[in-house]
Amino acid sequence: MLSGSSAPWAAHDPAALDRLGEVVGASGRPVLGICAGMQLLGRFGGGQIDHAAEAEIGELEVEVVDHEGLFRDVGDRPRVWQYHSDELTGLPAGFRLLASTDRCRVQAFAHEQLPWWGTQFHPESYRSANPDGARILHTFFELAGER
Repeated sequence: MLSGSSAPWAAHDPAALDRLGEVVGASGRPVLGICAGMQLLGRFGGGQIDHAAEAEIGELEVEVVDHEGLFRDVGDRPRVWQYHSDELTGLPAGFRLLASTDRCRVQAFAHEQLPWWGTQFHPESYRSANPDGARILHTFFELAGER
């Protein structure tokens, strides 16, 4: 899994981020990027990270647009925990959109060739009354085991 930090992107050395991208890309291992980790995977693929027009905070629905893979065991509008004020402004080439919201178009993606998946939301922060995040994590581990 790949996560990030709460520090603004400007506080990070771009060269260090590039080196991290090279290591992650060369590993060939399955990766689930969560929140800033998803943004990093998108950056590694040539995407742009920007400050969101409006932060998403709280348990909110995302709209699943592709149920293949990571979202195969959840409904069309799972409720997941959001806590972010930055986002990918577009989907990089070679990535497939999996989920979206009105405020944040790229809520989840999968790389079309590499074993990379990303969620802008936090699937690790789920409640027993709303277990969609746990289902998504479970599916990631199943997909990783298939690679």
